Amino acid sequence: MYAPSPDTESGCRFEAKALYKGHSIGFAVALGTAWEAQEVGENSSKFLFYWGEADLISLAAESDAFIQTLDQLYQSGSGATHLRPGGGQPARQIVFPARPSSL
Repeated sequence: MYAPSPDTESGCRFEAKALYKGHSIGFAVALGTAWEAQEVGENSSKFLFYWGEADLISLAAESDAFIQTLDQLYQSGSGATHLRPGGGQPARQIVFPARPSSL
């Protein structure tokens, strides 16, 4: 993961990149500036969880490979092949089960 960089329209931008089976995969996330704390849990196990906005941003071929890898690992059957240019949601909605079939 790369260090966050300031962005005037969002809070920070992070890039996550990795090699998976010899292929470079990755994506970027731009965090919004407004985050609200919400207490979660009961009694002694209470902790704060923060809610806010984040935009998933395509890194071109690396993000396409990331989406395709998720589709294969989770066997979603969606056939998604890329993130929309300029960030945002995947070209198709992907619903993933709790665990991938294999790593």
